[in-house]
Amino acid sequence: MKTMVAALVLKFLGAGILVLHRKDPRMQEELASYAPGSALQIRAWDGGPVLCLAKSATGVWSAVSVSRLLGPEVVEVVFKSPRSAILALLGLQSVTAAFLENRLMVRGDLMVTLPVVRAVNLVEAHLFPLWWTKSIGNLPPRHLTLIGTWWGAIVQLIQPQERSS
Repeated sequence: MKTMVAALVLKFLGAGILVLHRKDPRMQEELASYAPGSALQIRAWDGGPVLCLAKSATGVWSAVSVSRLLGPEVVEVVFKSPRSAILALLGLQSVTAAFLENRLMVRGDLMVTLPVVRAVNLVEAHLFPLWWTKSIGNLPPRHLTLIGTWWGAIVQLIQPQERSS
């Protein structure tokens, strides 16, 4: 059950990142520092569900399979347990707090990972109601409505190849 929940949350998180990258200048700014060919990987736990996003040569982010991660820079965030992953990915605990409590590992340069943390906070602020994410702390204001973000994420999941630009 935890695997299914984590996989579903990661799918919506990835779709939300792609939607906000198209619509929110703050997400564009966070992800702009990554070179073409770079990849972001968020793994619920070792051997668990994984979200992989890669930046193409044209600067377009898209969801990819783990086997396609060949770029110069792969940022990987791995939660240490299903409970830690679900708490952070559902916005019940901030990714920063999970890191400080040693609930996740970062593989790669920590400074390169910070935009991923801010991107996750940004997308959680758009996907979940404010009362739900109050434990995250200082969330950025929404650029899109909650319903608009969910609708965009659902469309992204239904038509990923057409909506990844």
